[in-house]
Amino acid sequence: MFNLGIAPLAGLETHPLASVWFRLGNLLYRHGEHFYNFSGLRQFKEKFDPVWESRYLACPGAFSLPFVLRDIAALTSGKTRNRTGD
Repeated sequence: MFNLGIAPLAGLETHPLASVWFRLGNLLYRHGEHFYNFSGLRQFKEKFDPVWESRYLACPGAFSLPFVLRDIAALTSGKTRNRTGD
């Protein structure tokens, strides 16, 4: 067994009562190819017939979520920069 990592924003709830963040995530997943190939990554990983497991993120308030996601993206992409004063 090996780890394929995650497929960001794939599999978010799409029902009418889904939260605003889920709706925003789905919109970005469907139309965000300019930023990242979300659906292509998911399709590539599907070839290996993975067992998908949910991952959850907790953050201190809804308005901090974009900043938390930005920091996670920077850390996981390897494109961290020396930041002072944060």
